[in-house]
Amino acid sequence: MGITIEGIGEDATIHGFGMLIRNCSNVELRNFAVMCCMDDSISVDTDNSNLWIHNLDLFYGKTGGDSDQAKGDGTIDLKLSQYITVSYNHYWDSGKASLLDAGSESADSCVDYITMHHNWFDHSDSRHPRCRNGQSFHIYNNYYDGNAKYGIGSAVGASVFSEANYFRNCKYPFLIGTIGSEGGTVLSGELGGMIKSYADYIEGATAAIKYQTNNTQYDYYEATSRDEQITGITNPYGNSYSNFDTASTMYSYTADTPEVAKEKVEKYAGRINGGDFQYDLSSKQYQQKDGNGVMQTVNADQYYGVDTEFKNLVVNYKSSLVSNNIDSSSSSGGSGSGSGSSSGSIIEGAVVHNFTTDGTTSSVFTINGSTSTKKGSTTYNDLSLTTCLKMESSTSIKFTTSEEMTLTLVFGGTTSAAGKRVKVNDVVYTTDSNGVVTVTLAAGTYTITKGDAINLFLIVLQ
Repeated sequence: MGITIEGIGEDATIHGFGMLIRNCSNVELRNFAVMCCMDDSISVDTDNSNLWIHNLDLFYGKTGGDSDQAKGDGTIDLKLSQYITVSYNHYWDSGKASLLDAGSESADSCVDYITMHHNWFDHSDSRHPRCRNGQSFHIYNNYYDGNAKYGIGSAVGASVFSEANYFRNCKYPFLIGTIGSEGGTVLSGELGGMIKSYADYIEGATAAIKYQTNNTQYDYYEATSRDEQITGITNPYGNSYSNFDTASTMYSYTADTPEVAKEKVEKYAGRINGGDFQYDLSSKQYQQKDGNGVMQTVNADQYYGVDTEFKNLVVNYKSSLVSNNIDSSSSSGGSGSGSGSSSGSIIEGAVVHNFTTDGTTSSVFTINGSTSTKKGSTTYNDLSLTTCLKMESSTSIKFTTSEEMTLTLVFGGTTSAAGKRVKVNDVVYTTDSNGVVTVTLAAGTYTITKGDAINLFLIVLQ
């Protein structure tokens, strides 16, 4: 392809989707953020080569259907590709940071020759990266900053060289599938390979077992020099280290000390000048169940759940964009059963949308969905409401506010609306005992969608 996708300035942002790269070579991505992507932030999937992915700010994705997708699916995942560098990226509380998957341990055309350096794993949970199958993964000079699950994982025979990384309160800096600290519980029962570590700095780890301490149940091999080869050693499953890092084909580079790498990462990772989004993930306390199901207070380094305050800021993020080149006069919306008008008007004062009197037609809301007069009725502030919008999978209500406003949604009808859920920009809110939800919204663009199958009778913004 021979293409560079570059964000200009501090606030270049993709919001609501990510990027899929397939059958491409010579591609560079740099200086933009990815927020609320639908699957992976960046998915490099099948027959790619010679990619450089750097200086990105990577935030929560949309909640997925699996239990481990509360923060989205992958962040930067690389599959069936080779010759890729991932550097100076800022991973903000990612659930699963990076999967590197060759697909076949012996295939020359699969994920291999992958370098990750000077990335900031800022309270992200796991996969930093999780390496599968490949024989040449070089992970150096990254900053592991309060990681609640693990750092580098070797699965399906992968050979990983970890060099001069800075691990601060990373629970397990290294895991090799089904042996040592991993014990078959984290990497899906996949049999590991070998992790060679040289000049890594580790503080605050729960465990980091050296081969030299226990030659059957270990997490990594600690080398005494960068050029040391690991020979005559196989793990309990017959997998050995490839020594790719000492071969003549290894590239030339100079690694920083872990301390210098940490300083560089904190200064340069992510978008230029640190981007336009700031949030301190390190200072908060959370409630989380321990292994026995008992609720306890933990700090950010131990917490792997969703930070709801952080997520609300990400979901409702609005850049400093002043204008674009889209002619709003050319847009149009459907009308009649199930589709309201789409004028793009920005709400600047109090507004009420009553489905009994207005149906789905509005000058400020873009309403997609079906109304009904057969779902019962409700009352609110002396209004008698008899027509509702059915909250179904295809239902959506979009609008934009110019200032902070309070959103009130009134549900009811033949089905009890108390304790039911609705989503605003993919954040879940629960109705009170009267079937009403009240949310304070900053200026920005919002979409209301289904949480539970309930009936919406009235929208108030003031």
